[in-house]
Amino acid sequence: MRGRRGARCLGAIAALWAALATPTFSPVAAPTPPRIFHVSSRAGSDLDTGLAPDHAWQTLRRAIGQGLRPGDRVLLRRGDTWRESLKPLASGTPERPIVFGAYGAGVLPAILGSELREGTGHWRENSPSVWYTTGIPHDPGMVFHDGVGSRRVGSTDQLRESWDWRYEARTGRVYMRLGANPGRHRVEVPQRHGIGFSAADHLLVENVEIAFAWTGIGIWGGRGWTIRSVSIHDVVIDGVQGNRGTREVTVEDSIFQDWGWRSYLLPMSAGETAFGYAIQVISGASPAPPSDAWRIRGNRFRLVSLENRGADATAINVDQGGHAAVIADNAIEGNRRAGGGGIMVWQPRGATSIDISGNSIRDVGSMGINVSDLGRHRFSAPIRIERNRVLNACALDLPDEEAIRVWTGTETPVTVATNLVVGTPSGRHPHPGIRLRRSRQVTVVANTVYGTDAGLEVERGSEVALMRNNISAGNRVSAMAVEAGSRVREDYDLLQGPVLGFTPGPSTRGDDPRFVSPSTGDFHLDPASPAVDRGGEVSGFAVDLDGRRRPAGPGWDIGAYEADR
Repeated sequence: MRGRRGARCLGAIAALWAALATPTFSPVAAPTPPRIFHVSSRAGSDLDTGLAPDHAWQTLRRAIGQGLRPGDRVLLRRGDTWRESLKPLASGTPERPIVFGAYGAGVLPAILGSELREGTGHWRENSPSVWYTTGIPHDPGMVFHDGVGSRRVGSTDQLRESWDWRYEARTGRVYMRLGANPGRHRVEVPQRHGIGFSAADHLLVENVEIAFAWTGIGIWGGRGWTIRSVSIHDVVIDGVQGNRGTREVTVEDSIFQDWGWRSYLLPMSAGETAFGYAIQVISGASPAPPSDAWRIRGNRFRLVSLENRGADATAINVDQGGHAAVIADNAIEGNRRAGGGGIMVWQPRGATSIDISGNSIRDVGSMGINVSDLGRHRFSAPIRIERNRVLNACALDLPDEEAIRVWTGTETPVTVATNLVVGTPSGRHPHPGIRLRRSRQVTVVANTVYGTDAGLEVERGSEVALMRNNISAGNRVSAMAVEAGSRVREDYDLLQGPVLGFTPGPSTRGDDPRFVSPSTGDFHLDPASPAVDRGGEVSGFAVDLDGRRRPAGPGWDIGAYEADR
């Protein structure tokens, strides 16, 4: 009996092992195939299916209300225009983002945040040369005529010049002064955002135009957005804003023109409510998490018509607890009439490094690159400011500004390397080239500075871990100025001109660097330059401003460029 029971037990155990060894499969549902929806403001109908160009929907509202799924695509017909906001509600996934793009041929589809007041029937004369239009429920912040902003005034009796305007909230009217009916012009009155504000995750927005909106694209805590090949222009506040913990957003290969119109003709003293940026990354009120790990690369920023008296219209603003891991290869062009600079990183939060590299910044009214107040949120990751070109910064001659500012107030390691800084105005206020303010652990290597007041300036209490292989020449006041109480480890620089408050190292030279052609903006080194092969070794900086490996000869060249040999 015991033998049979043992045999049965062994048999049961064998059967159990066999069952465990035999794989079992549960059917897995295949991913739902993505859908492609089409929207045409001119030829669509919200009663149609949207599933083909000849069955397109008409409104953005219809597309958003569809219940989009990961991988779905919503395509807007090129050449069409929508005067409504697009506010995504559904989220994609990292592998299957929801896409908002374009189909067909022609110009980009346009999302306009404004009400059009073109046509004389939209306007009534209130008094001689003062007109009003009705049906404007929200303060527009700006009124555009023929694509250009207008001057806002506070009361009707201040409507003194053509295109002066004011808003009356009680009646929903916009008043405007003009000798003839304004409806003979294309008048755009902003009333909404372009896309957003949305907390959806993993969206791709590409190949659309957004204009005359309060904000072009707003993200409110969303994650994993990509904004690519869009055109955003003439917005009242920001082109793209990320707020309240917006994370892992990429903005690339896009064009921004004339943002921050609410600051039109206003002075810096107008305050924060007048500011507006092409891209702004902030965290919002505490305890919101940081807007973290943005990548801003390959974009073009242009100020053409905007004019103010110093109010901030910086192109890229990482501010108040925001964080961008990469700000690279952007072209920023000011117009010398609008305040604001190229790139500002102020009070960042986050745990990863910040790379500001390969940017071209020209003709901005304020500072070219400004990295400041890193101690507010105890930011301690490295920041690299490398291979940037900053030309003709500080154009409005405002006080206390320089082409590149580093003001950490902490032990945060900051590297300023292989940058070309050329030209600040000779005016009422001094404008250094590279200025270090109350900063520690700063490395300044292989920069070329020309045509500023003090080329290199170190403020009281700063500590420079290494200053090497820089050229500072052709500056108006000094090649280098160091205030008392600073500590600088310096050698192998070429400092043409006075050196104030500091005795350079024995390997530093004071010769003419012999640039190829400063008058035409060519700051490469002549092969016979005394900066060729006379620098010191700097590990980790093996690429010059043109992307060539260095050193190219038997020794390191001084300055941002390796000489042709």
